[in-house]
This record gives sequence, C-alpha cells and structure tokens, in this order.
Amino acid sequence: MKLSGVEKILALVKYKIISFLLRFNVIIGKKLSFWMAQHEADDYVIKNEKFDLRTIPRRIKNLLLHDEDIIERRRAICNDCEFRFGLNCKKCGCFIDAKTKVAGQSCPVGKWDKVIIEDKKVGSVATA
Repeated sequence: MKLSGVEKILALVKYKIISFLLRFNVIIGKKLSFWMAQHEADDYVIKNEKFDLRTIPRRIKNLLLHDEDIIERRRAICNDCEFRFGLNCKKCGCFIDAKTKVAGQSCPVGKWDKVIIEDKKVGSVATA
C-alpha cells in the first residue's frame, strides 16, 4: 500500500508524538520511583528514629556521637540550610538526623566538620 504525501506526514507526526510520550513516560516513571523510594525511606527513618545500640557493631558504635550539644548544633545548622529538603540534604542526599549523629561525617558545603572521638583524630569540632 502506497501512502500519499499527507498520509506520510500524519504517520510521521503520529510517530513523533508517540516517541515523545514514551520518553516523557519514562522520565515521569523515574521521578515517581525516586519520590516513592524517598518517601518509604523517610517513613522508615521516622518510624525507627530510636534504635537499639546493643545491636550495632562496636566499630560503628565507636563512630557515633554521644554529645547531644554537637548533634543539636549540627541539626540547627542543617535546619536553617537552604539545601534542606524535608528530612534530607539536597547536596549529598543524606538523612540529616542520621548523618548529624556520625562523628566522621561533615557537611557537603562546609557548614560543619568531623569531630574527635576517644583521642583519635577524626576531624575538628562542628562550626557554626
């Protein structure tokens, strides 16, 4: 079957529209999957905010901060930060509540630094 010029143009337009919609669908699907995973992870963090330190390996326990002043100072800095997005940081993607408790972590934009634990230099204290 031979197509006329108009039919060829309509077929091409139809093909372009379908191709665009498929690409658009893939982009939306990726975004929705990301947001869904982020929501599920945020829910997990909120529901499991308190965890049992007895179940954490000693090497990880030694990296956690137990100084509430430093943790609260870090969180206050993050709460006022322009990169905060809900419970996460837009720069590094971390969960702020969890990252502020780990001594060896630092702010990706340099607003607070690593800290010293048990006379082993991990870094310097948080800055305001």
